[in-house]
Amino acid sequence: MENVDMENVIIAGSGPAGLTAAIYTARSGRNPLVLGGFVSGGQLIVFPEVENYLGFPEQVSDMELMDRFRKQTEQFGARFKTEAFKELVETDKNGFVQVEAASTRTSTPDVFGCCDVCDPVYKQAVVVAGHGYMTAMDVEQYIYSKEDVKC
Repeated sequence: MENVDMENVIIAGSGPAGLTAAIYTARSGRNPLVLGGFVSGGQLIVFPEVENYLGFPEQVSDMELMDRFRKQTEQFGARFKTEAFKELVETDKNGFVQVEAASTRTSTPDVFGCCDVCDPVYKQAVVVAGHGYMTAMDVEQYIYSKEDVKC
């Protein structure tokens, strides 16, 4: 039988919401693996210049913002895998990650989906606000459900 490496937490989505979840998960010592699509950044990178992101009173480029997010996430111990993740979780016929109703949990235990990787309808800022918050809350509940968590 083949050896399979197990992960503590896998976060599906490398946009702002996914990286936020990764920061909190990494800070708890869970060493998350972040799975991204073909280009990191989610819907944020649709806009070359971002003018209204919290903490950035000046305009910032989409790629610079995502670079800062990724560096901060890596600083806390998150790891990245940027290949498609269809083999890991259930997806629909268009490649969107399927999540449980009213949750961001996927078909694979301890794997969470964020934003445009799992929402074929909106794929915009509404998804970031909704799924980003939901993912952060789901990850927090997951972390605190483990007996050995020391925060």
